[in-house]
Amino acid sequence: MYLISLYFDMETDKTLSSIMENVAVITGNTHMIEGHIPPHITVGMVNSPDENRVMSIFEKCVTGLNCGDIQIAGIGLFRKSVVYLQPVLNQYLNKISVTVNEAFEGLHAENSRYIPFNWIPHISVAKRLTAEQQIETVRYLQGAGYPATVGINRIGLAKTNPYIDISACELL
Repeated sequence: MYLISLYFDMETDKTLSSIMENVAVITGNTHMIEGHIPPHITVGMVNSPDENRVMSIFEKCVTGLNCGDIQIAGIGLFRKSVVYLQPVLNQYLNKISVTVNEAFEGLHAENSRYIPFNWIPHISVAKRLTAEQQIETVRYLQGAGYPATVGINRIGLAKTNPYIDISACELL
């Protein structure tokens, strides 16, 4: 399984990493930290036994993609175990999602939640939380705040379980 994800400018990355670390301290849930999962927005999930093919498609599809800014609208929850920051799905995010998913047509992971019209853009702050940890995380985010606008300047390809970066490219 491979993820195609957007990464943030250095200042944003530092701020979001600090938020993730503080959540780990407050809740005792260190999944994101121990898994070395950086702040990101996943825009595609593909499955292929051929890593070279995936790399080749990735390298072609990211050519010409640009940096951009997005707005974070609020805090969101998936099921009972994930807390995330919710970006606005603007034209910039939609274009990247469509470009990536068209490039990997036929290789989407089964039941992928990262294809256009079946995707909620999100920046996970913590995963595998108990109900109590989820409430603690939301309380922390409400009090500590989070950036309103963030810059995206890289796109990367990573393997999952464990999360391992394979390639990352600077956006124009």
